[in-house]
Amino acid sequence: MKTFKILLAALIVLGIANVLTACSPNGASSVGMERIEVAQVYRKTVELGLREVNSEDGLTLEIVVSNPEGKALSSAQVWLAYNPDQLKGLKLDTSDSAFELMAPYENDFDEELGLVMLGRSTESAISDTEIVLARVSFERLTDGSAMIDAYDYQLDLSGHTSVNTLVEGEPVNVLLQPESPLYVIK
Repeated sequence: MKTFKILLAALIVLGIANVLTACSPNGASSVGMERIEVAQVYRKTVELGLREVNSEDGLTLEIVVSNPEGKALSSAQVWLAYNPDQLKGLKLDTSDSAFELMAPYENDFDEELGLVMLGRSTESAISDTEIVLARVSFERLTDGSAMIDAYDYQLDLSGHTSVNTLVEGEPVNVLLQPESPLYVIK
């Protein structure tokens, strides 16, 4: 019985040593290093922003993606939340969007919940460092400050706010967590 315990302990020590060796750069397998490199290449560096533009449609904001590393972006889903007692969605204009394809059931307002629901994609990836997704116009219903926020951001694709690239044919969210609030109207 004592010999069995010694052999078992030796196997556990050897197993742990092998795991630790594989974690070090000198002992890492080429497959493991490739996975680390892919993860670094597709780290989250893309940012979401709003900026006010001159318009005849009341308060108009451009939904802008900042892509400083020029990642090849294939799609974006951006839902914005606002207080429907303070703002009313008037128009969502995607005519100048670099992403020419529309996601089904998106590109609309939900006035009851106070949401802008935008979903766009493209047949050819876009690597521009700044991309305008759409212009959204609001009517102000009250005086004072109003906030607009990114709605339901998740690190993966399970939320309602992401900017994506394709890795081996699969979408990967490369959007950094947006600031909160995303925009304050004064």
